[in-house]
Amino acid sequence: MTSSGGQQSPADTGGSSSSSAPSSSTSAPAESYSDEGSTPTTGSSTDSTDTSATGPSSPTPSGKGSVPATSVNGGAGSAGSGNCGSLKGVCFNSGMQLSMYDQITTANTWLTFQPTLPGDGICSDRTRQDHAPMMPFASNVAQAVELVNGPNPPPWMLTFNEPDYSYMGFTPTMSPQEAAEAIKPLLAKPGKDTNYVAPVTADPLSSWVDDFFAACNCRNFFSAYNIHQYQPTSEATISTIETFRARYQDKPIWITEIAPGNAGCKLSWDEVN
Repeated sequence: MTSSGGQQSPADTGGSSSSSAPSSSTSAPAESYSDEGSTPTTGSSTDSTDTSATGPSSPTPSGKGSVPATSVNGGAGSAGSGNCGSLKGVCFNSGMQLSMYDQITTANTWLTFQPTLPGDGICSDRTRQDHAPMMPFASNVAQAVELVNGPNPPPWMLTFNEPDYSYMGFTPTMSPQEAAEAIKPLLAKPGKDTNYVAPVTADPLSSWVDDFFAACNCRNFFSAYNIHQYQPTSEATISTIETFRARYQDKPIWITEIAPGNAGCKLSWDEVN
């Protein structure tokens, strides 16, 4: 998925790009969370022990079936089970209309930069079911807590988006320590049915995420890691992802933004569609 990586964003008229992101079968998180003296409550392992692009299917709300996954996998164990498949995602920036996702028939998940559906929220069942909400900033934490403890909690939620970088000076930044403080209400009331994706940084190889985990003592709260990639060549992209995977081997990796950096690539909605 691509958007606010600070280098290449979809057009404001509803631009989008594809991505791959893993899912895994996990147990429901506890009503409150602490890493101290405990085993992971929402952490997951995968069926694969190498870096192949396959992963177990993920849990979804009752009656919605399972979502097949594709990812960079690692770790050991058999917590997840189910058919492997391909999870193709779309990330919408500003200008998104809910009807757009239904026009991308090959995708099976999508996100935008907010916890709730944009606009009036009126959309097809497919659009509603495939939405992966995001808690991008500290200002969204209370809204996220309300959502995951409400009547229709999402199976997955992404957390802080590029807190180490201010996109065009518009988005707020946070230190790892500030983010650890900001996420405390969610750690206290994570709901029972939602799995969480760890914060993602603009610089995937910085120490920000590790420093955040140390400050919040909550690494095992998350069921997946997240990476953004904006590089001009596939070789550089693969190298960075492999380095990232070597650092985080215990859970699936979601690749939620990927594009050829500042290589002059820009797609209109008509071209994407």
